[in-house]
Amino acid sequence: MRNNGVEKDLSENNMLNGHGLFNRYERGGGNARMATVYLSQGKGPILEEDDPYQEAEQYIDLPPINWVSEARFFPGQSLYPEDELDQYITELKKIIKNKSPVFSTFFINGEYYDENDYTYFCPEGDSVANHAVTLVGWDDNIPTQADQNGAWIVKNSYGKEFGDEGYFYISYYDSTINSEVAYWPDTTKFDQDNFISAHDTLGWMGYGWRISNEDKIEHAVMKVSLSGAEISKVGTYAVTHSGSLEVTVYDDYDTVTKGITNGISFQNHNVLATASKKASYSGFYTLELDQPIYKEEDEVYIDIKYDFSNSNTKLSEYPIPIETVIEDPASGDTLVDPHISEGKYWVGESTSLMYSDSTLGNFDPCIKVYGEKIGGSEIVSNQPSSSEFKLAPNYPNPFNPTTTIRYNLPAGSQVQLSVYDIQGNLIKQLINTYKQAGVHEVEWTASEVASGVYFYRIKAGDYSEVKKCVLIK
Repeated sequence: MRNNGVEKDLSENNMLNGHGLFNRYERGGGNARMATVYLSQGKGPILEEDDPYQEAEQYIDLPPINWVSEARFFPGQSLYPEDELDQYITELKKIIKNKSPVFSTFFINGEYYDENDYTYFCPEGDSVANHAVTLVGWDDNIPTQADQNGAWIVKNSYGKEFGDEGYFYISYYDSTINSEVAYWPDTTKFDQDNFISAHDTLGWMGYGWRISNEDKIEHAVMKVSLSGAEISKVGTYAVTHSGSLEVTVYDDYDTVTKGITNGISFQNHNVLATASKKASYSGFYTLELDQPIYKEEDEVYIDIKYDFSNSNTKLSEYPIPIETVIEDPASGDTLVDPHISEGKYWVGESTSLMYSDSTLGNFDPCIKVYGEKIGGSEIVSNQPSSSEFKLAPNYPNPFNPTTTIRYNLPAGSQVQLSVYDIQGNLIKQLINTYKQAGVHEVEWTASEVASGVYFYRIKAGDYSEVKKCVLIK
């Protein structure tokens, strides 16, 4: 990565541990979608020197050097017929020249690499991509083992010892090059003092959801508590190409019922802000609201319309990007139960009726909210109010192996704080003592228990509350 014209060595270790499912869903030697989740949540990138490779899986929470607000997932080269390959190559050249270097995957095997001229060409075969590289340029005149000249100039991850100071050539006509293609066209300097976000836990697992709309137009709504913060941007994914995203922020809603299904209507309520963006490619998009929204305590409701009625791909049948319950392939244990901000969202065909999360609890839509702190507040705060009993969400979540739980006592009280598994068995009693009024926190180190969903419950006088956390090892 280049930052202010200087090439930076970024920490792969931080990305692997900054998103708990990255290793599990690694694909073709790399995974642009999981990397985008990590980047768009403001978790990274950070420098290699700050988090070098280590055997122990531990996420080091440091401010990123940049915030990545856009990602594009370009179609793979194999999807294009041979007579359209030149057009595909031209499009990639435009991206490299005008946007950014391009993430690409291909099948690497030493027998296809020529050490004398640093060229690589794998002929047709059953090979599957197993390595990720960066396309940084091209040369139409470079000869390779292919029948036609022309090759991408590629930056490898093996270091300067490989190729020509870390660079080599891959033929345009290699059978596996560009199996997966992505680029990140926009980055912004990260402002630790002001940047805040509310987001889904996992990001995007590559799935989509469709209710019943034959026009391939759906809506997803997320509730956001402002808590004295100003929000100015909304982020979400386009699951395929040739669509549009439209954001409308409302101040409130009415509950409606259709049969046994609960829903909401915005028809009688105020629009606070709007935004829209064309989605030419699948990817992550950040939409800037036409006016920032600030309220001291209120909640707002963010409706996103996913319109892919003009797209001709199969994926467009599922326009709402979602994350789903994930199971460990080995044990079958549930690893992650989706939980969007404050656990409240709706999906549906229109803003006149949104099907509630109470009936579709096995997923949540992938929506992110960005803004700035006003007077030290945050959008969805882990810091409890000092005037009420409050059990805050643990942080980080998911975690491995240590997480922090905060709680507030408006008055001194005997406190019990315990952790249970999904069967209700007591796993650990963290606190059983008298505590003074104020904000307290306790760490739970779960080194001796398996990955899975756990619940922590606080009891203080007549007050009791339960929250959920996820351990991923």
